[in-house]
Amino acid sequence: MNFEELLELLPSQAKRIYKELLEVGYNKDYLMSQISAKYKELSPEAFEDDKVRLIYAARLVAVRLARQLRMPTKEFQFIPIGIIDTKISKKGVPIGRMVGLLRTEDNWYPRLIICRDAATRLLDEVVPFRIYKINLYESKDKSLYFATNDTKMEEIQKLDDRPEVIIEFLKKSFGMKIFKLRDVRKYVSRTKEGTNYVDELDIRGIYGFVLRYHSGQRTDGTRYAFYIISDDSVGVKDEVDDEGYVIPSEMTVWVPYRLLKWDVDSELFFYGPVTYNEEDGRASMNALWVIPIHGIPLPEQLE
Repeated sequence: MNFEELLELLPSQAKRIYKELLEVGYNKDYLMSQISAKYKELSPEAFEDDKVRLIYAARLVAVRLARQLRMPTKEFQFIPIGIIDTKISKKGVPIGRMVGLLRTEDNWYPRLIICRDAATRLLDEVVPFRIYKINLYESKDKSLYFATNDTKMEEIQKLDDRPEVIIEFLKKSFGMKIFKLRDVRKYVSRTKEGTNYVDELDIRGIYGFVLRYHSGQRTDGTRYAFYIISDDSVGVKDEVDDEGYVIPSEMTVWVPYRLLKWDVDSELFFYGPVTYNEEDGRASMNALWVIPIHGIPLPEQLE
């Protein structure tokens, strides 16, 4: 059964919700995948037949997504500095994040903006180092901010985006520390309190030369990309310091897929949270954005 056929079986209110969802950017394949996932979760014994179970699943999904459409929003000013690419959650929902400064109560604070479902389109639209007006849902304790499916970003001012200005901005606004690869172990980002998850707002910066790069597609259909970089603080091979820790000769930098556009031998400035594995000496960064210092464009954007 395709989406149009299923729609005809639903009550009028559920039909109206799905039509609204299509109007704000949801696509039929995604909606059908959500319905199918919910259908599989439901026990067959609780329903007269599979058709009844499918209609029930479609109605549940409609109610859940309609709630997101009704989320009350407030207007903020936002200066993005980068993004965290979309991934699919365990519940099958696309989730990505924008990172930047959010103006709340007459001051600017580092914040993550969570983008789910159709709101992940913002990750392809946003340009860092602009001041935007944006409508967001704010949690009661003002610790979480969500873009809704009808969130729009209106650019109101372009900031100075010269590399040296951006880097000073990141130092001042996010406390970014710049490191050499030889010292990466001393610049690991903190983890969120009570968890093993790295704090995406605790960013580090590094100037690196691109040795190679790679991109691909995950089993959930989302794409990924990374650079392998090095700098002039390390040798050809890994070394071991006086404390017995490995000094890596190169580092993996994961980047948003749309930023895989610089070729081997480019010098780029990367910034984002950094991790270091003390057992094998492997270091990595999840870069929020990439600034070309001496960038060599790829012959064509990777598809």
